[in-house]
Amino acid sequence: MNDDAPLGAPKYTPSDWTVDEFRDALAASGWTQNGLARYLGANERTVRRWASGDQPVPLYAQRAIEQQVEIRQLQAALPASKRARAKAK
Repeated sequence: MNDDAPLGAPKYTPSDWTVDEFRDALAASGWTQNGLARYLGANERTVRRWASGDQPVPLYAQRAIEQQVEIRQLQAALPASKRARAKAK
C-alpha cells in the first residue's frame, strides 16, 4: 500500500486524469492543494507531486474532487436563501 495514502484508503489505483485535468478539477472544487491534502489526510508534498505530474493522481483523490465539484454545482443551483442555509450546516 502507498505510504502517503490516507488511513483506511482503498488500495492505490491511479486515475486517468492528466495534470491539467487535475488542476482544473481542483480549481472547480474550490479546494487549494493544501486544503485537498487536509481533507484526504495526505501529505501536502504528495498533492504537489500530483499537480506537477511527478506522481499519478490516485482514484480516491479524483473521486473526492469530483464529489466536491458536484456539491458546489448543486449549491450554486439553489436559491440564495437555501444556499445560505446549506453553507451554514
